[in-house]
Amino acid sequence: MFVVVVLEGLTFVDEDLAGMYLTEKSRGKQRDVAQHDEVELLLEAYVKQIDGIVQEADQLVSNMRNTEEIVNIILDANRNSLMLLDLKVPPLPFPRHLLVSFLALVRSANGVRSQ
Repeated sequence: MFVVVVLEGLTFVDEDLAGMYLTEKSRGKQRDVAQHDEVELLLEAYVKQIDGIVQEADQLVSNMRNTEEIVNIILDANRNSLMLLDLKVPPLPFPRHLLVSFLALVRSANGVRSQ
């Protein structure tokens, strides 16, 4: 928003606005201080464009935050489902990773025998 503040600040000083006619300035012509309507209109148009860009950026940030919140809610629900499943499955008399390792060993042995 700093750009908007600077552009709006320029529109209050007639001498600055008249000095923005660079073509006439380079030709050595002095512009009347009160004749700066075109530059003022251009600056106001730029301010409106910048405001539109800032609003669009704010909307995108808001959409990203909303999406992040939705994803977090989904992840929380999935985590809760896994925790509930963990509570429903009775504990095995020995660690589960040993069972998984044993099943993998049996599968690989069956695969070797079938070849």
